[in-house]
Amino acid sequence: CTAKGMHSLLQAANITGITITGCKATTKNGINLNSSSNVKIENNTIDVEGYAVRAGVSGGTSGKIELTNNTLQSDNADGDAVVVLRGTAPAQADLSMTENVVLADTHISGTTANTKISAEANYWNGKENPVVAGGSAPVVVNSYYADKEKSDLQRNEMGSIYAYVM
Repeated sequence: CTAKGMHSLLQAANITGITITGCKATTKNGINLNSSSNVKIENNTIDVEGYAVRAGVSGGTSGKIELTNNTLQSDNADGDAVVVLRGTAPAQADLSMTENVVLADTHISGTTANTKISAEANYWNGKENPVVAGGSAPVVVNSYYADKEKSDLQRNEMGSIYAYVM
């Protein structure tokens, strides 16, 4: 599907088991997942002003969320990052990011200490690690692409390192 000029591509609540694939969004925001789990977001192009993907809600729970082979771009409007984890739900979130092109000044925000975030072979706008803001959860990064065409895969020396907090 294609969404253009809308508030968001998708607003979903209490969903278990959904795949969002092959979509193109040029919207204010991308995909908002309130209290959802077993979510696969793959092969999409999301170019937004605010968040590309947001998960969690106060008092809810979230589970596994997989972002694979997407182009996620944000202008970071209103202080949003490309991926935003919010409320109490991120404490239970398990976010995996693989082979995405992530273009923004801030890549991930709103994390908490119990959030599990793993990243493999992503392009972080020319950085080795994602820029993380608004929390203390480490992002385990085993490898990253040095260029957005994903032709120059680099391994981190230690096998895994944690992203810095902005």
